[in-house]
Amino acid sequence: MDYDKDFSLLHCSPKDVSKILNELKQRKSHGPDSIHPMILKNCAGTLAPSLGDVFNAPLVLGMLPHNWELADNTHLHKKGAKSDRKNYLPVSLTSVVSVVCKVFEVIVRQQLVQFWITIEVF
Repeated sequence: MDYDKDFSLLHCSPKDVSKILNELKQRKSHGPDSIHPMILKNCAGTLAPSLGDVFNAPLVLGMLPHNWELADNTHLHKKGAKSDRKNYLPVSLTSVVSVVCKVFEVIVRQQLVQFWITIEVF
């Protein structure tokens, strides 16, 4: 095994970003920003170059923007008496920014897995 190879996230390409955006589930509800994931999916080709730039900035700076992890939390009634808090399901409504962060996480994970395959970890 050759462990002299270095791992580096050099670039999130528009092609990678577009591929992930096209895989977004359109049935998900919008978050606190009222932007539906369907918009990201339908505009993937147009948004991919700009989002690639947005993704590459944290790689250079070494830190993620704080608002990528924000969500509105609410509780949905499942069944039974509405007065019993055990009958509610906690739900986090994330913004499109959070969806964008998840797209970034998928790209990073794919690059890590590819690196591990290259150095024969798997």
